[in-house]
Amino acid sequence: MKSTANIFITILLLWMCGSAYYYVTNIKGFTNEPKNTFSTTSNVGKTISDVEIIEEEVVSELKEEEEETVPAEEEISMDNKTIYFGFGLNNLTIDSDLKTYISELNTFLQKHTDQNIVLIGHTDTTGSESINNLMGLERAKFVKNILVEAGIDGSQIKTESKGEKEASSTSVTREGQSTDRKVEIITK
Repeated sequence: MKSTANIFITILLLWMCGSAYYYVTNIKGFTNEPKNTFSTTSNVGKTISDVEIIEEEVVSELKEEEEETVPAEEEISMDNKTIYFGFGLNNLTIDSDLKTYISELNTFLQKHTDQNIVLIGHTDTTGSESINNLMGLERAKFVKNILVEAGIDGSQIKTESKGEKEASSTSVTREGQSTDRKVEIITK
């Protein structure tokens, strides 16, 4: 049983490394990334502590943005949102729209403590179904960590994965695949 688990972990790691290399060399082409891009695959040599430092910087920016935003006095209703990822596990661009949404979501959940959110991770059809289910869940957990670091109560957040189950029929093209790599934020 241990050898099967070790083989699975080895295959998963090799697939992730290969995906990261392909992404960096073929898709990104070593071009300049936008200022607020977070990508664990842009520098293959990054360590976990590098990722944690970058995550702290993103969260710090989100908190600053939240302090600048004055919440409206009227009743707040929250729309669902879909966040799209680049190729790789944690390749997510944090733009001003996402920062604003996270700030509004935080305000909404603080005012409506009976409300919860569900984060549903999705992948394209590249790779096996089991790896894609795991990757979808990891993406959802990644977004949860960003939301928790931004001040949202973790007990109000549930994570799920649909993996490649809802991948579009255009998932064989790069454009189609890019629309399948996402996390849905659903308020309930």
